[in-house]
Amino acid sequence: MELTLKNEHCAVTVTDAGAMLRSLVRDGREYLWQGDPAYWAGQAPVCFPIVGVLPKGASTAFGKPCRMKRHGVARINPFTLTEHHRNGATFTQVADDNTLAAYPFDYRLEIRYELVDSTVAVTYHIINSGGEPMPFVIGGHPARWQQGSGLRITRCALIAL
Repeated sequence: MELTLKNEHCAVTVTDAGAMLRSLVRDGREYLWQGDPAYWAGQAPVCFPIVGVLPKGASTAFGKPCRMKRHGVARINPFTLTEHHRNGATFTQVADDNTLAAYPFDYRLEIRYELVDSTVAVTYHIINSGGEPMPFVIGGHPARWQQGSGLRITRCALIAL
């Protein structure tokens, strides 16, 4: 399922497959790489609970074996649309048998996309649903379509609750 959010300045399309951005249009111009298998078929994967790769695809965290592909489990598992309004949407992924086989920690990952004037705000909310420490990192990996596009990251904050 794909969902498009629009306002008078911009539009974004997000898919429930990995809660990944598929399109970012501002003032009629596409800014997101549209994927090309000859170079890189991806577009904007969400990297969670790792960014990058594990040595030989495996590691141990707090005594638990982890086996993950590049950039973790979020990008290759589905999300559910849990909130939607005119300018925003939240996609949620909850640990299940598929994610637990690779990353043996209970979690809830919520990703919110919101249009604010001519910008797109992305918020990651990670909830540790288990009763033990949960190691993770998270990152967005959006690929820009054109150099000199004028896009920039203006604010990034990590808030521990």
